[in-house]
Parts: sequence; structure tokens; C-alpha cells
Amino acid sequence: MPTLCSKTDEMEVRMKHFACGDVVPGCAATFSAPTQQGILEQVAGHARRDHGLTEVGDELVSKVVAATTEPARHAWSQPLSAARKRSTRMMPR
Repeated sequence: MPTLCSKTDEMEVRMKHFACGDVVPGCAATFSAPTQQGILEQVAGHARRDHGLTEVGDELVSKVVAATTEPARHAWSQPLSAARKRSTRMMPR
């Protein structure tokens, strides 16, 4: 009998998060992306549009990288196969 788990179930995308207010007090903008580069691209556009910056310098990039977070891995966010191994109720395969 085939398993209920496909290759896509095995993959886990862990998003990175950045809150602009951590660098620019009072700004409520937040960003999420699977990579640091994705965060930086979003933040660069935001900095130009909403904060009037004409250049995103190394100092700002360093601050954004330092303030970017990646949530801790929780049991509920692990791949399906890992959760299935811990389960006391096994589904027939």
C-alpha cells in the first residue's frame, strides 16, 4: 500500500522574518522570505519607497541581517515523516 507522504511533504521551507521597526523605530513594516537575499531585496525596495533612501549601504545591510530572525523549529513544523515517527498511532502503509 502506498504511503501518504510525498516528496513535497518531506521538504520544509523555513521562512526568515524581519521587522523594520527593529532598525527604524516606529516603522511597522514586516517582511518574510525563505532566504536572507529575499529579505534584503524586499527591504531595499521598502527603504527607497517608504523611507526615501537613495542608497542601501553596507551599514544598513548589516543591521537588517543582524535583526533578521528564523523561528525555532517546532515539532509541528517538522516534515510529515518526522512527526509520523513520533506518533503513537501509526497509520497503515
